[in-house]
Amino acid sequence: YTFKHALVRDAAYGSLLKQRRGAILQEIAEALERDFPTTVKSEPEILAHHYTAARRHEQAIPYWMEAGRRATARSANPEALQHLSRGLALISELPESTERDRMELEFRVAASTPIIGTHGWGTRDLEEATERAMALCERVADGALVTRALYMQWGYGTWTGRNGLALEASNRMMKLAERDQDEVARLMAHGLLGRVQCYLGELRSGRTNIERSLELYDARKHAALALQFGQDPAMAGYAGLCWSSWLLGDIGEAFTARDKTIRAAEKVDHPQSLCYALGVCTGWFGIFALEPEVLQPWSDRFCAVCDAQGFWQWNGLATAVRGWVRGGLGEPEEGLIIMRDGLEGMSAAGMEIAQPHILTYAANLCHRAGKTEEGLRIIARAEEIGSRTQSRMSLPELLRVKCELLYQCSANDTEVEESASVLSRAVILARNMGARMWDL
Repeated sequence: YTFKHALVRDAAYGSLLKQRRGAILQEIAEALERDFPTTVKSEPEILAHHYTAARRHEQAIPYWMEAGRRATARSANPEALQHLSRGLALISELPESTERDRMELEFRVAASTPIIGTHGWGTRDLEEATERAMALCERVADGALVTRALYMQWGYGTWTGRNGLALEASNRMMKLAERDQDEVARLMAHGLLGRVQCYLGELRSGRTNIERSLELYDARKHAALALQFGQDPAMAGYAGLCWSSWLLGDIGEAFTARDKTIRAAEKVDHPQSLCYALGVCTGWFGIFALEPEVLQPWSDRFCAVCDAQGFWQWNGLATAVRGWVRGGLGEPEEGLIIMRDGLEGMSAAGMEIAQPHILTYAANLCHRAGKTEEGLRIIARAEEIGSRTQSRMSLPELLRVKCELLYQCSANDTEVEESASVLSRAVILARNMGARMWDL
């Protein structure tokens, strides 16, 4: 039966006693489960709605989770967040128990990707969700779920520049993997630890851990991890191997890893993984290693994926890379304007992780454009962010550009010597890190 007008439907609905109304709603949900499997699979939010209205929380909660997962998979982040929030609200009404804690942790972890997609990495919503997830980890014995929660903490830590928090998460995951002999936790932990070590400037040990993660990855067993963790771990591993190998001077391995990064992202057919792959291959490896005319098509594709998928949180980085390309192609002032817009976008999304080296390249364009004072202000900002986040991977390059700017405005021998001392510090730091390309 259908109603010819919504107001007639609402009047009929409102005239029912609550007990009768709940019984009808439950009958509808049960009929859908029994006779309409296609609807159950394609629109789980319909069953979630009817069971919720019938106050059958335990039946509704799994459907809200499934609805949230389906929306996340197609990058419908606000919709996913709405579904998962409805499930969390129902969980909060359940009596306290270990199972309730487990369900809440599962929803908190699942909500992290749509929170980022909707509000960015720096939002208070993600911080609170991460803190709550870590508290729940102390009361939940599900090792696989705790692994995903620690990945959530790692992601929040790295992208917002809290590398100490990310290091803590990866070390905890490693201990959990050893305790439970969990191969998924082990491959994830090696990859996460390796990447954060690289951010901290520990390039050799970082690359070793990334390589160990890739050795443990089996495409037949681990292809589904992209949806569970928000990105494919093989793709993320190759991406880390790509730029860390370049910094260490292994150029051939770097380019091979770059190509594997993109192939892995395309193979899993997961838009978030592809965007991450292009972001790293342009905003890390590309901006370091490629000439502007070679980087340009990669930059264009990164921008296109951001636009097509509505990944606004990546737009700042994509714009900054496009600005570097424009500047490198002979328009430093125009490129600098675009890079400024990109950096503002990165700040709005809470993306602190890449800012020190993006700022370094913006200062490089200032040097080319003869804007020395602005370049030194940008370098000072990059130094402040790098110090606060403990991000050291591009510090030698930052100091090299600082030297050029200081030399550009030097008025006497003393100031020339001061700029030379900055360059000497850059060389020593690069050699201590094993960053052969920065050294050269």
